[in-house]
Amino acid sequence: MGFDVKIVVVKKQNLGGDSEYSLVDDPLSVSFRCHLDQLHDAAAEHQRCVDALRTGLLHRSIEVVECELIEGWYEKLLNEGDVSLDGPHLFMSVGGDGSFLQVASAVRHGVVTGIKSTSYSVGSLCAATEHTMMVLIDEFLSGAHQPIQVCRVAARVTSLCEGSSAQVSSLAFNDVLYTNSHPGSAVRYLYEWQDRLQKQTSSGVWIYTHQGATAAAQAAGAKMVVNQFGFIIREPYGSYQWNSVDHQNGFDQQLIRSADVIEGCFEDSSSPTFVNLSQNAQLVIDGHQSLSLKPGDKITFYAGKSCSWLSRS
Repeated sequence: MGFDVKIVVVKKQNLGGDSEYSLVDDPLSVSFRCHLDQLHDAAAEHQRCVDALRTGLLHRSIEVVECELIEGWYEKLLNEGDVSLDGPHLFMSVGGDGSFLQVASAVRHGVVTGIKSTSYSVGSLCAATEHTMMVLIDEFLSGAHQPIQVCRVAARVTSLCEGSSAQVSSLAFNDVLYTNSHPGSAVRYLYEWQDRLQKQTSSGVWIYTHQGATAAAQAAGAKMVVNQFGFIIREPYGSYQWNSVDHQNGFDQQLIRSADVIEGCFEDSSSPTFVNLSQNAQLVIDGHQSLSLKPGDKITFYAGKSCSWLSRS
């Protein structure tokens, strides 16, 4: 691999590390202070990890770019010429799983990996911690630790009312959730898959990858998929199916209520299609980026550009 790789360190903003707070004299204040202390300690751990990473890369004379994990961070780096779409880059998120997912869904070219910066993060998607990150980098640069290719979900939204069509900019490393923007409300939609057309009401639909089957979608009953994508209806309230009925050689469409739960796996060419019928629907990409939908918006899913992931060895 050589040492010509540019390392891009994408770190979440460190909030609360130096904050001061005081609590009123209340019986709950003791336990509440404990939680505030944890936030304070986590912020301090995060900053220590960033400093250690910066020092370790400096000693190895590796070209490094640092940026805050804010909205549009990747486009900003491209526009300013700090990264390119064809250069050998290693994007390192410093934070937890949420930080990693934001990086993994935005990067179009290069290798992504995650550094778990605090002991308070789960970090199941992160490849290293403060104590093991330099070993990971050395093994990657020497070619001893190779990244793996993983699938990402892409979505396209077509307005049946306006005729416009656009691809959603972010690619989902874990999953896409189609749901109502109000947490307590259901979403209504037309659903078509494998020559089956239904009108459904549910709390949402998960579209997930192999990685996503072990995350939030699993709580809804998602099954593992390999080289495919999966989907599952979350908390279905009801569905309606159209059947053709022969009335004396004339075929009419009859609406039949069905309470079945729909789930399945699909490849790039066999995506389920959803037509949104709700006023306040949205697509949520990897739990952090949302896109508002209008009634009449048709959503299809397909395989996006794969991601090179430097995971745990």
